[in-house]
Amino acid sequence: ETLIENYEYATIGVAYKNFSQAPAITIQVNDAVLGTLQAGITGEYRILLSDKPVTLRIKRQSSNELLLDSVFVPKRNNYFTLFITDLLNVASFYTPPATPVPGDSNRLQLLNNVKVQGVGKKVNFKFFAPATPSQAAFEELTAYALNNVEYGKLSPVINIAVSKYPVGQPQTISRAVYIKAYDAETGQLLIDLKTGASNATYGRIISSASLATAGGKYTVVNVSVQNTSTVAYTQPFASYPM
Repeated sequence: ETLIENYEYATIGVAYKNFSQAPAITIQVNDAVLGTLQAGITGEYRILLSDKPVTLRIKRQSSNELLLDSVFVPKRNNYFTLFITDLLNVASFYTPPATPVPGDSNRLQLLNNVKVQGVGKKVNFKFFAPATPSQAAFEELTAYALNNVEYGKLSPVINIAVSKYPVGQPQTISRAVYIKAYDAETGQLLIDLKTGASNATYGRIISSASLATAGGKYTVVNVSVQNTSTVAYTQPFASYPM
């Protein structure tokens, strides 16, 4: 005649983005190890439901190094997405975009690794494209901008549509897309693009060949430059499919 104790459980789901050089990780809540994950896998775990905060810890499996942690009060269902890569030295919780990449566009996130005299800078990114096929002049794509991107952080996502040359210009090819980076606090130009056909690749983040083919690509671009006293002119930035 003793009542059976009733336990309620919460689900913790962890989706681990598939990316180059993503280490194997251990999932831990408070002091309890829930399991391990490889990149590209989603794990679901159960813990006792409680009204008290718990700590989710993400550790490197090989060394037990703490990579990420978060304190939260469990709900019935709790879901986290992780973006961790040794290639870019990034470990972050991640909010995936709710919509798919449009077929006529490419989706980008920029990783800000811009330093000035060894100090990481918060930056504003502006986007440009050649105004003519000769690439003798550029125009700003005013519909796009990524402002106040913290050093070492990913920017919000941005969808850049396939970009043709302006009316009156030959329409046989698409335009490449370039960036300029500005110090978010002072407005100082940190990264420029070089004009003229001979230096047309400098500062490029999407090639015209990429834009001329099918859209729907999702890419992380590592904007990395060491700027001392003059504006940097940077070869095409390294980019990685997401």
